[in-house]
Amino acid sequence: MPQTIISSKNQITLPKRILEELGLKAGAKLIIRPKDHQIILEARPKSLTQALKGLGKNAFKKLGGGEAYLKREKAQWK
Repeated sequence: MPQTIISSKNQITLPKRILEELGLKAGAKLIIRPKDHQIILEARPKSLTQALKGLGKNAFKKLGGGEAYLKREKAQWK
């Protein structure tokens, strides 16, 4: 398993083999997120809007669905 070191400037060098395998070049933008004591690096999609599309589609599931929730909320406005 490839390893890297965090420099004194908080930088890391990614192994060339992995960059080539993923088709990443210098200047590529990455998304960094922590997860369960790990650091996840993901290639940033060209369109963040498309990447986030549908992210919250199940957000209102426990409330009976988005339409039902909005209907109840609007009823309280009167």
